[in-house]
Amino acid sequence: MSALIFGVANKWSLAWSIARAWDAAGTPVIMVCRSERERASVDNLAQTLKHNKQLQAPVLTCDATDDKQLAMVFEQANESFQGELNSVLHGIAAAPPGALGKPFHQLTAKEFLSTQEVSTYSLLAIARHAIPLMALPCSTPSSSPSSPSSATTRSPSITTLSYIGANLVAPGYGVMGVAKASLESSVRYLASELGPQGIRVNCISAPPMKTLSARGIPDFHAMQARAIDGSCLQKPMSPDEIASYATFLASSQASGITGQVVTVDGGFNCML
Repeated sequence: MSALIFGVANKWSLAWSIARAWDAAGTPVIMVCRSERERASVDNLAQTLKHNKQLQAPVLTCDATDDKQLAMVFEQANESFQGELNSVLHGIAAAPPGALGKPFHQLTAKEFLSTQEVSTYSLLAIARHAIPLMALPCSTPSSSPSSPSSATTRSPSITTLSYIGANLVAPGYGVMGVAKASLESSVRYLASELGPQGIRVNCISAPPMKTLSARGIPDFHAMQARAIDGSCLQKPMSPDEIASYATFLASSQASGITGQVVTVDGGFNCML
């Protein structure tokens, strides 16, 4: 088993918590950061993982909006993983400076489209490059469900991250909420198209958490407090709880789950 994780920036990244959980489950992980500026921090994190020592390049740098850079990342992953990739995490989201918190009707076309490209379209681009490394051999209708095969021992998956602001208005979230709504819809369409190749696509909707991206959200701490006080469990969710669910979705135990947006927020989403 092997995994490619996009969106690790530092120790606060949800993508890092998921990388750590997948490593603990015995999966060699290649982490992909956005820029050389983040590289040193992510390199230090990679040294704490146990199962990536044999990888040629445990940390790669890529602008996910650049198709040539994506192609190079997957070429390097192919070499490290010897042509078999089991799990991909898409943990990428960004809006131009000043766009978060800006009145929605005042967004420029550039701000709107840039947010969509980075936060949503990048999932499609990553999936397109991942397919050749993830697709299972075609099964025949006459195959016995009980007979073991490569299709039953592997359950390749692509997982992405969202937030309830995709479905409800979250003050200050604006353009990112629309991008996340687009992302969640993209999960369903990708799941439909990639299902015949044995590839599952799912999304985890997480509560507000302290990450690099969260710094750009106005009144983030008030948003986080509302999510805790208004939840069923009345407690903050930890990054490890999100990572645990991501580990389940990437495992063969979730082989029948695809096209889903699963909310892990302590029950905040079901409360008025």
